[in-house]
Order: sequence, then structure tokens, then C-alpha cells
Amino acid sequence: MCAEAGATQKRVRPLVLAKSSHDLDILHWIIGKPCKKVVAFGDLAHFKAENAPEGAPARCTDGCPAEATCPFSALKIYYRDRTWLYVFDLPEDPDKQGDVILENLKTGPYGKCVYHCENNQPDHYMMLMEFEGGVTVNFSIEAFTSYGGRRTRIMGTRGDIVGDMEEFTHTDFATGVSKTYNANAEDALNYEA
Repeated sequence: MCAEAGATQKRVRPLVLAKSSHDLDILHWIIGKPCKKVVAFGDLAHFKAENAPEGAPARCTDGCPAEATCPFSALKIYYRDRTWLYVFDLPEDPDKQGDVILENLKTGPYGKCVYHCENNQPDHYMMLMEFEGGVTVNFSIEAFTSYGGRRTRIMGTRGDIVGDMEEFTHTDFATGVSKTYNANAEDALNYEA
């Protein structure tokens, strides 16, 4: 599950810029005003060696006694469930992909135990921002959710927008009418920014 390999990792860039730079761009685009103040904090509280299951080896493929029940098992995520496969260079033939995934998990960074990665990035992070005109933003990054992707809530004085990476719903407070939009552009040629 480790995204980077190496015994002496250095924090190259802050988590919020590494994982959420586009989110910040979208916030700025929606608000249309400069940010005046930022307060941010986070911590690496869970993904540390002292929290590893008892007897957990350096890699999920090395006979971890907790592998079958570990929610962060690289074998479960990549090999058995075949999710997040974009991190690998896989052959087109699905029958050949399993062996390539296993080899990557045995030798590459994604097969390392998430508790033994020498991680130095926060597993939870919160940033509060104040923009010109009194607009405030609460932005958070969490490692522990029942869903993947992004959830967005924009609260205004006349309505709100709530959505994820698939669809969003706009509710007009004056009329009580809600309309849901699919995230896929249906008429891209006539789309105007």
C-alpha cells in the first residue's frame, strides 16, 4: 500500500499539494477571490510501525498473520479485488495480469505493509481558509472513510450544492427545488465555462 519506496524518504511536498492541488484550484475558481488566511494542521497518528499488527512483516506478500483481516492488505486491494490497478503497468491480457500484480507486490512499493512504509505524511489533515469577502472553507483529507474519492458541500445563503465525483445536487432554498447533475459532460461541444 505504500506509494513511495525507499528507506530514507523525505517529505518532498506537503500532503495537501501532493494530493489536493486540483481541489484547491477548483475552490479558488468557484469563490473567485484571493485567500487571506490559512490555518492547517494534521498528524501521522495511525500508519506507524508501533501500530502494525503483531508479527506483521515488511510486505503483505511475506506471510502476514493479519493479512486476511487487514483492511489495508495489498493482496486484497490489488490482487484479489483488482482495484487501483492504474498504479501498475499491466499487460492487456487479463489472464496475465495476476502474475504481474503479484510480482509488483513482492518487489515494488505497493506491496509494503502500510505500517512499515516509513511514511512521513499525515493520515489526517484539516485546513481552514478565509477568502476575501468573508467566504470560509473547511477542507479536510482523511485516510479513514468508507468511500474513496471526494465529497463536496458548498453552502450558500440561497442554496447549497452537495456532491461527489459522480454527481452533484443543487438545492434552491427559496423554492425548495433540487436538481441533480451527472458529472459526465453530455454536451461537451456546447459547454461554456
